[in-house]
Amino acid sequence: MGASSKLESGIVFVSISGDLKPEELLAFCQENIDSWVGKPALWDLEGFNFSREYLQQAPYLIRETVKIFNRRAGEKSAVLAKSKVLYGTARMYQQMRDGVGAVQLRVFDDRERAINWLQAPG
Repeated sequence: MGASSKLESGIVFVSISGDLKPEELLAFCQENIDSWVGKPALWDLEGFNFSREYLQQAPYLIRETVKIFNRRAGEKSAVLAKSKVLYGTARMYQQMRDGVGAVQLRVFDDRERAINWLQAPG
């Protein structure tokens, strides 16, 4: 449980699961960002136990993730969130960071559609 990433077919697949704390998520991103540069990424939130702590720290998390992910400027990141709660929360995060982040971010509830978007030009 926690966070992991692997490169497959030119896409970074990031899996977030369990009770990962916001500071653990930020540390994971900071440790791995260099290997993600220049590649699209699919963030799979299946099995992630979303906590109220993420909502309470949303402005801080957005500021910190934007700093980290600006190294991937122009790249695409897809968030895969199949549960309604995670999907809605991910969309809220997407809306809050629009205009401040240099990474293209979209939220999906279907893995195949997310991968197709990541592989599409632009």
